[in-house]
Amino acid sequence: MTLTKLLEGSRSNTVAFRGRSRLPTIIYLYEARRGEFNNPNLVFRGLSRLVGRGFGADWRLLGADVHSLFSVQLLRAVAASMVVLHHIQLNVAQGLGLPNALPNLVVGSAGVDIFFVISGFVMVVSSDRLFGQPGATKLFLLRRLIRIVPLYWTATSIYVLSTGGGYTLAHTLASYFFIPYARPDGVVQPIHVVGWTLNYEMFFYLLFALVIALPRRLAVGAVIAGLGATVLIGRATPQAMDALTFWSQPVILNFVFGLGIGLAYKEGLRLPWPIAAVLIGTAAFLYAEQIGDDFPLPWERIRVYGFPAALLLTGATLGTFGPPPQWLRPLGSLGDSSYALYLLHTVVLWGCRMIAIKLALPVSAAPWAYVLAVMLASVIVAGIAHRLLDHPVTQWLRERLVVPSGTSKAIGAPVQDAQS
Repeated sequence: MTLTKLLEGSRSNTVAFRGRSRLPTIIYLYEARRGEFNNPNLVFRGLSRLVGRGFGADWRLLGADVHSLFSVQLLRAVAASMVVLHHIQLNVAQGLGLPNALPNLVVGSAGVDIFFVISGFVMVVSSDRLFGQPGATKLFLLRRLIRIVPLYWTATSIYVLSTGGGYTLAHTLASYFFIPYARPDGVVQPIHVVGWTLNYEMFFYLLFALVIALPRRLAVGAVIAGLGATVLIGRATPQAMDALTFWSQPVILNFVFGLGIGLAYKEGLRLPWPIAAVLIGTAAFLYAEQIGDDFPLPWERIRVYGFPAALLLTGATLGTFGPPPQWLRPLGSLGDSSYALYLLHTVVLWGCRMIAIKLALPVSAAPWAYVLAVMLASVIVAGIAHRLLDHPVTQWLRERLVVPSGTSKAIGAPVQDAQS
């Protein structure tokens, strides 16, 4: 029996046995190859079993995809942690009235730029079987909505209920349906404050969906042109409606970086690991240089946040590194729950602040201990939410909506999604 036949014959067992120790090694690898798994540790467990059973040559057929997928998960973990760290610092400075307890960590907001670059990359890579296919637009949008909506609506509802519904109907509906809308104070922001990034993500997904029926290169080029045109139209019409003004901000050009890297990846471009390591190190240095700086201007943001994010993803995904060291692999799980971490950490921060005030904790005496405690609490809550809510709900919806009975799994099979 050929490797392909063995893989195809084992496909029906993946749902029933995914994540169990008895799962055949070849299924671990098949799940990784197709991007249909949520725990990168399974991949490396499978790889080690293959090597131990004398199939050492086979893993090289999968190694680049396995490494790149793990790298994306690792960068998601980094991006989400950067945003949380930034918000903890703001929480200590403003919420606890300790502006000098911690350095200015605004650079942590660059985690959003990293997310956007990752999103562009993942949309190209994960949609490979959709390009040029009939019905691709509907299927792509359905997959994106299944991935994004459940947890975001849950988090938004927490905010709506916690305030007793003190929002206008228009603002509430706009928040739930990813439409930029100005609050009474004029700030264009949804009810759940971090949801502004999802307004950009959904706009990007819509552009992508409109052209996904084209061949891959044409589709990517069309999305890049659409994003560029949006920015130019926004600059030419400064008095446009709130939504257009919002969507036309230069920050959406971060998706262009990711699209280009994703296309290069699918075209087979790879970098020697020393060059990739230099790119990653350069990005880390550029971010570290900005500790203590204030928010950059919109166009400057692309240079100081977006460009290093592109360097980071280029090195991480195109570099020919071997399997990551054992100590790094648990971070893949944090990457899995990064979407939950991003959406729910603000609730955890609020709770920790209330506890610190109520108990009169000496945060000023040990601010970094407080940072560590809040970060740990955020990670734990995110992990629980991912395991008990986010992942089960999205899997349930995918199994019933994305690959219904009679639908071709060659097109409809779920893939590893971008998280924003």
